[in-house]
Amino acid sequence: MEDTSIKYTEVSTCESELDPKVLLDNTSILIADYLSKIIVSNSKNIAGSESNCTFNSKSVPKISILNYYRRILKYIDLSESTLYFSLIYVDAICARNNINISFYNIHRYYYY
Repeated sequence: MEDTSIKYTEVSTCESELDPKVLLDNTSILIADYLSKIIVSNSKNIAGSESNCTFNSKSVPKISILNYYRRILKYIDLSESTLYFSLIYVDAICARNNINISFYNIHRYYYY
């Protein structure tokens, strides 16, 4: 399992206002930490039913959720609000279709 104790980049208020990359990275850390906690909670509630979802991968990807976010941000210029809206969008899709986010499918939601 993935370590959910993620360290935030520590900067003074003035520095963080001047460096949007630090703010974006901290937002990524917050969202990755939040998703990890949801996934751990879901895995306790739905043990044994992982193979039932057609959207799941056969194995858990080796890249962490945080590193996946960082990789997306490396190649695509996104804002903090876009990251938050993507979280809301994925949550709405999952709620509407009764899908549980897991380590087997979280990377696929943010790829498509």
